[in-house]
Amino acid sequence: MWRPKPESIVAAMLHAVQKLHISMVDIKYMESGHSYLKADSIYATIEHARKYQSIYTPKEWEILIRSCRRKPKPYSVTTMKHTDFADVKLLARQILINTTKTSSGETVQWMHIKWLRFEKNEICIVTFGYSVNADEFCIIDVTGGAVPIAWQSVCLVPAYISRQHIPLAKKKDLLSLLSARIIPPDYESFYASLPSAAQLQ
Repeated sequence: MWRPKPESIVAAMLHAVQKLHISMVDIKYMESGHSYLKADSIYATIEHARKYQSIYTPKEWEILIRSCRRKPKPYSVTTMKHTDFADVKLLARQILINTTKTSSGETVQWMHIKWLRFEKNEICIVTFGYSVNADEFCIIDVTGGAVPIAWQSVCLVPAYISRQHIPLAKKKDLLSLLSARIIPPDYESFYASLPSAAQLQ
């Protein structure tokens, strides 16, 4: 099962419970191959509709997802821009000193954690269990016993100040697909406008 880096999820959730009208957040990780989530049926519906469509741009993915289900209602799609993303890695560097040791000195086995809990009244504490049926939680003090986080002075910083560039070689490949008519010429303006940079790999 893919998981975000623990520092990123811990920083984001601590920020959310302190800055938003949320008193507690629980995150539970299902056993791979032994779970069913609503997202599974959503993904299957999108994939079924995709079989009968040719997709060339992100906008067409948006249209496909909006229209692939009618009942009980179409899926809601939120279109995001580069300005909508926050630099969670920077946030983690600012507020997290300890993510490896519990309050009792044990090493945190992140890949075995099944339950994470974040509470508004515990401003520097993450509790977790190695089972979704855990009766007892382990505790991580993210400050490592240092000065508590001054949340009033913590602000999210934008992750990007401009649209992200793709490698110049990739853009050349995409434009060659246009020249070969593998991508229809109607999409030329979209691909020609993609920002690119030679130094990206």
